[in-house]
Amino acid sequence: MKHLIIVTLALGAAVCCADSATDALAAHLLSLSGVSNGLCVVGTAGDLAPAIAQRSACLVVGHESDPAQLAAARAAAETAGTLGRNLYIAQGSATNMALAEDYANLLLISDLTDSRLDMDVRGEVARVLAPYGGKAVVGHAVSAPGALGEAALSNWAAQLPAANCSFAIVSDAVGLWAVITRGALPGGDDWGHWYHEPDNNPMSRDTALSAPFFAKWFGKRYQETPFEIHVCAGGRLFSANAGTDRRPGGEPYELVARSAQNGSVLWKRPLSAGFGEQSSLMVATASRLYAAVFTNVVCFDAAYGTTVAQFSPLSQQMRVLWIAVEGDTLYALGRVVQAGNTNSEIAAYNTVASTTVWRYSYAGFIDPRMTAMAGGNLYFYTGSRQAGCLRTASGALGWLVQDTSPLSGSTWSLVNYASSICTSNAFYVFPKENSRVVAYAATDGHVLWQTNRFSDWWLLVDGKLRTQGSLAFDATSGAQSTVPSFSGSICGHYSGSPEAFYSQSGRAFDRTKNVRVLTIGDNNGMVKSGCGSGNYVADGLFLSFPHSCWCTYEARGYVAQCPETNAAAVMREQGPRVEVGAGGTGVGTPLPVDNLDWWTYRANNARSGSTAATVPAAVHLLWQYTPPVLYKTFPTDIGSDDADEAPCPAAAAGGIVAFGGSDGIVRCINAGTGSQMWSYATGGRIMAAPTIRHGRVYVGSADGHAYCFEAVTGRFLWRFRSAAMARSIMVYGHLMGSWPVNGGITVHDGLAYFSAGVLDHNDVFAFALDAVNGTPARQWLDIGNWNTVQHRGAASYGHMAVVGGRVWMRGGNAPMPIFDCATGIATQHISLTEWLRAYDAQRRFGYATNRGKDIGVIGDRHLVYGGRLLYIDQSDRSMVWQGGRFCFIGVDAQGKARFPEVHCMDNSAIPPVWDGAQCIVARSGNYNNLECWSTASLTSFIDSVIEANKSNPSTPYYAYTNVPASVRIWGPQSRQMNAVALAGNAVIVAYTKGAPSYGNWYVTALDRANGGALWEYQLPAEPIFDGITIDRNGTVIVMLRNGRVAAYGNLALRIATPSVLPPAGVGTQYSMALQAVGGAAPYTWSLQGGSLPNGLDLGSNGVVSGIPVTMQSNTFTARVTDAVLADAAQTFMIDVTPEPVQFAAWVLAALTLVTARKRM
Repeated sequence: MKHLIIVTLALGAAVCCADSATDALAAHLLSLSGVSNGLCVVGTAGDLAPAIAQRSACLVVGHESDPAQLAAARAAAETAGTLGRNLYIAQGSATNMALAEDYANLLLISDLTDSRLDMDVRGEVARVLAPYGGKAVVGHAVSAPGALGEAALSNWAAQLPAANCSFAIVSDAVGLWAVITRGALPGGDDWGHWYHEPDNNPMSRDTALSAPFFAKWFGKRYQETPFEIHVCAGGRLFSANAGTDRRPGGEPYELVARSAQNGSVLWKRPLSAGFGEQSSLMVATASRLYAAVFTNVVCFDAAYGTTVAQFSPLSQQMRVLWIAVEGDTLYALGRVVQAGNTNSEIAAYNTVASTTVWRYSYAGFIDPRMTAMAGGNLYFYTGSRQAGCLRTASGALGWLVQDTSPLSGSTWSLVNYASSICTSNAFYVFPKENSRVVAYAATDGHVLWQTNRFSDWWLLVDGKLRTQGSLAFDATSGAQSTVPSFSGSICGHYSGSPEAFYSQSGRAFDRTKNVRVLTIGDNNGMVKSGCGSGNYVADGLFLSFPHSCWCTYEARGYVAQCPETNAAAVMREQGPRVEVGAGGTGVGTPLPVDNLDWWTYRANNARSGSTAATVPAAVHLLWQYTPPVLYKTFPTDIGSDDADEAPCPAAAAGGIVAFGGSDGIVRCINAGTGSQMWSYATGGRIMAAPTIRHGRVYVGSADGHAYCFEAVTGRFLWRFRSAAMARSIMVYGHLMGSWPVNGGITVHDGLAYFSAGVLDHNDVFAFALDAVNGTPARQWLDIGNWNTVQHRGAASYGHMAVVGGRVWMRGGNAPMPIFDCATGIATQHISLTEWLRAYDAQRRFGYATNRGKDIGVIGDRHLVYGGRLLYIDQSDRSMVWQGGRFCFIGVDAQGKARFPEVHCMDNSAIPPVWDGAQCIVARSGNYNNLECWSTASLTSFIDSVIEANKSNPSTPYYAYTNVPASVRIWGPQSRQMNAVALAGNAVIVAYTKGAPSYGNWYVTALDRANGGALWEYQLPAEPIFDGITIDRNGTVIVMLRNGRVAAYGNLALRIATPSVLPPAGVGTQYSMALQAVGGAAPYTWSLQGGSLPNGLDLGSNGVVSGIPVTMQSNTFTARVTDAVLADAAQTFMIDVTPEPVQFAAWVLAALTLVTARKRM
């Protein structure tokens, strides 16, 4: 199990094996704190960060303010294979941590001195430390330089600005320490029971949360069954992943405890498949978690998950179906396990004395949905339609009455939702089997009032029983009244807080002003909770939980949001954002790039996935690149809380292959040999393919920066920061900035375009930078909030494509932004009103679809978009229908979209690939049914559909079964595919012949004319999605899930050295060996044409060497001949500069910035 640890190396650190003294210090500090899990911040010198990573299963995040120390730390972690896995290194210090507020469960500083006891450190400790028991051990180790006085430390700790902080001073043989504990969040409220409290009224008393909201963390699993159970208390979120309805295959049944403030998994315990769904089966307090496990109740230590007690509150053979806790007493409802016996029992159990206080037996079934407790009364409702009340002090039956209201209604599920609410004065029942709400008096059970049932979900607030809409009922008399209306739930219940009401789909409505204060769902937006879970407010957070249905929401999984703080507002401030490398932003002779190269994601800015290069008629494995440490992989469709590890797709141009991965490292390897040329460690995950253009490599990182490097040497040129501060948060197991650059960088007409952000209502930014120096030419800072009433806009949710002088951006479930390259004006491809109308039309047809991360341009008049979600694991294949369904639209001469959308690829999540002649599509949601279509016939068909249906543009046209036969050239072929690419002479497919989890994977070339196999080669591992790249020589490069890269091509003699050589320096010895591969060694080299700079020669051994005498740029052609007289030639370019660009200078350039690079 991985825990998250944030480490601040205020004075510098070397990320290497810690010595014994540092290891002992780490162990002592962890022991002194009493905290063994969660998220920890450390501020010290030396090797403390790697010591913590080495001695524990923790995810460690280090901060370093000194550029040289930061570069060294990242380089060492890269070499060790830990960077971006169990170790992050971020820019920062003990006074400037790159974290969100209230985030760390543990904070350690071991090098404070009297001179460093300043307000900046104290303020940062108070800002970062999490409430509800967050611990800080701050002081001075005897091994640290300087001195610290006890009185000074005590005075410093006493002035901590955080509320509810206590501290104790400890002096021991290791050092002097202030042990600080942060208490509960002022105004925070637990959600300890199924519906907040045993009264089943989902109304939080939390006043710590207020709109506007800001993303706090995103967590896995992405998908869970509709009726999971989630409770939150004492800063911990507990989830029982034990449902069976629509459960992903192979997903483990588990009880999971997370830190509510950062989402890190604290502990797990296995559950059996029959644990239960969506009922009051778990209760959380600040120190304990109670779980009903068949006939027993298990009491866990909330912090560590150890079993404190296990007891049977009911008679033997009684399965526990409902529990509640008040003080030291646990109340339980159960029924006989024996088949045919429906007898039930309710009991009270003293958890301190470990004794049963009382039991009540009932001859029949008592419904756990309609069991509730408040004010000394425990109410229940039975299968024979009797309502009853027990007095909790004694267990005496207060009353038992027969429900005589009319019987009608749905019986969709017996355990979907709570069907009752109670107070000390009344018991309100609204079973799904009955069409009415009935209110019973607590005193004797007489009916206070009854009315028609208007909803399955009710709230009791301000003395009124109400649901969605504007109708409310007086809790005592049942008198109807009109109240401000709210709505928004789809199939889940509402909840509320003193500020607002919240729907399952993410809408929030101010209770008094009747205005929408937040929209993170709105039936088509970012977040939707599971059907039975709903959203709720607890411990100062707005919490949403995974859902399993087809509803089209972008942010799957767990989503926690907090109040927007002043720090969040500061991050939006604009100012200097560009950092330039020590060597400047210029490069030598640019790498030539043309239509034979695969120079960006899916080959080009049209994202066509095609190249004019031709693949060989027969291939062999040319080389295989293996990273220092392989990525961890998960079986297909198995849910996991761990972070997904995988490389991203690659770009290839000029003899180099560039790619990144989840470890945050961008790597450049030789396309001919597979040897690594250079690497550079960013501060966050890399999710999109690099772009190779004009001699530069452009990469977006989840640390919130766009990076630019010299392509041949890897020299750092510049980086641009998307926000004023990092404010890193956890996003599905990875540390990311609040505005990550996860959609890649699109370079067009001298500008580098990209977007940054996650949730639209937290702002999404887009930038167009000068591609040479990184300075902003244009910026769009409001595309995430186009509609201030709906609080809706575009999300940074995928890639960009260029058509007709405009850059189109994938915006998730919102209109796509379009940026005019000439004027800089940003528009939407459809108004928000029309977009919502189109969405509603899709829901009515039952094909609601999330548009996915991909976009492409067919010709210059048609767009296609859809595909897999941006945030999805490589192993996740089960939710294709929730992500896929590609849409085609037209684009007129003015660059405006032509509707309706045309759907003709069914549920496919693999993007089509195309050129002017053919379009290759995978039509099925199971990643199979490969077909070849005529591009001209396809676009003609799309135009005809749009023209015929232009009077109804909001309703998509579904053409799955009626694509004209004239469109298809060949197919379908049934293949389980992960990637497809189109070469000048072949279709390249990566597929498996067995089940995706365990089958053998192959790369094959198919004849473009008829789909016949030209060649096939077995892959060493599963490829990633979109993981095929074809270089200009026709070499097929496949990115594998475990991080390996495999290249397949012709073994004929060829030159493998990139065409642009490293620069030479005047008056300095130069040596560069040209490389040949294939053919029959030995090789003999000669100069075939052009000339080398004065002072340099090409030896027969292929080494360019000598001492240049003048500045100049030269082009020459080298020829290599092998032992059987086969030959190959290639033209090279080389610059001679005034001063040599040496290895040390390249390293120094990197060290002046806050990233690390390693040369191989």
